[in-house]
Amino acid sequence: MDNQEIKAFVDTIYCGEADVLYHGRHYFINGPRYFEDKEDELHMDVYDIDDERDCIVNIPFETCQKTADACLQAFLEAKIWDGRTFWEAAHEMEWF
Repeated sequence: MDNQEIKAFVDTIYCGEADVLYHGRHYFINGPRYFEDKEDELHMDVYDIDDERDCIVNIPFETCQKTADACLQAFLEAKIWDGRTFWEAAHEMEWF
């Protein structure tokens, strides 16, 4: 992603979801959302998807926080991408 795409991507996952390719792997990112049983916390997660088998292989990131900002910050700082943060790996990702 280039710098403009990165900003749009972060804005998108703040209140939605997105798919990215990173080093040939498909990741699905669920932005911050409430669960029915926990109305005082937001949950955010990332799924590593196997497209050939159409299934989740791994959940390399998940967090529960009090605010959407806190969820997003935890995501941006997590070392999900080969031990690197989103900011360190974003230029090697393709958003689709």
